[in-house]
Amino acid sequence: MTAITSAKLRKNLMQTLTRVREDREAVIVEHSTGSVVMIPLEEYESFCETEHQLRFPANVAHIEKSLGQLDAGLGKERTLIMDS
Repeated sequence: MTAITSAKLRKNLMQTLTRVREDREAVIVEHSTGSVVMIPLEEYESFCETEHQLRFPANVAHIEKSLGQLDAGLGKERTLIMDS
């Protein structure tokens, strides 16, 4: 993760946005009033979805059960088929 000042961000906005988007690199923007983090929209949406799913005890229980099965050696390796 890279940290830059807000003044440097103003001077290099397009390059910084490109780096965040293409390299999927989070950038901390430091300012006198506080810091913020720039991340790709897809990462933010993923964080929001994960946070939403973890609000529900049944989802957490299912994840914990699945991880227990994986730890017990009950997982199966699968080949992913990617749509193009």
